[in-house]
Amino acid sequence: MAGAIAICAMILPGISGSFLLLLMGLYTHILNAVKSFDLSVMLVFALGCAFGLLAFAKVLKAALQHYRDVTLALLTGFMLGSLNKIWPWKQTVTWFAAPNSAPKPVLQENILPWNYAQISGQDSQLLLAITMAILAVLLVVIIEWFAQRKVKSSDSVVLGQ
Repeated sequence: MAGAIAICAMILPGISGSFLLLLMGLYTHILNAVKSFDLSVMLVFALGCAFGLLAFAKVLKAALQHYRDVTLALLTGFMLGSLNKIWPWKQTVTWFAAPNSAPKPVLQENILPWNYAQISGQDSQLLLAITMAILAVLLVVIIEWFAQRKVKSSDSVVLGQ
């Protein structure tokens, strides 16, 4: 069941399958099974993932067919909600230092890219980030353009018969 739930994160933007496993208390168990190559646990988990992926893909397809606007709004909300976590320019406010391990950030706050270099002493790489974002948007637009051309050409073949 954990595999079926965690694999949904593969389809839904902004949700982490690892985080879902953590919430269910199974992350360490699955990770240990992978490390020790425990085929029985990995097989059951994989079957759950396969079932979950197939089932949830059908649920999502039906939601998009019947409630397209609401579903897209929900998915957009997931993406916008996750931006805070993936924002690259952060300042660590609080650290946790466990014995015999490296300190880990506990509380971080987002900062503006142009303030990042002053605060951290590292280059913000803002130009690279903007360039990659523009390239990603262009890639989506190009793929959409090719998809629309393919749909129009297949429609004309069907209509021509």
